[in-house]
Amino acid sequence: MDILQNPEFGNRIVTLMATLVLVLQILMAAQRWLVTNIRIFGAQSFLLAAIAGTIAAFNGAPHLYAAAVLTLLVKAILVPVLLERLVERIEIRQEIEPFLNVP
Repeated sequence: MDILQNPEFGNRIVTLMATLVLVLQILMAAQRWLVTNIRIFGAQSFLLAAIAGTIAAFNGAPHLYAAAVLTLLVKAILVPVLLERLVERIEIRQEIEPFLNVP
């Protein structure tokens, strides 16, 4: 059996990407810079699109490819670009209050 057709391999890839999403969420909670939070949000969104694409590939669900592409285009690319432009336009220069008390 080819490794790319093995559902166990797909399950492990999805679990790995979901773990990375959680790690990025912890980084976002501890981060003080707004632009960095926006970029972490984009990375998380990219991973969510990759999870949807992986599930579509390993389960033969072509309708999930549409969800993966839309997530990638809108949430991982368009929203972070627009938010960064907005931060630049309204000239936010200060850091934000973190949710976690990190030195």
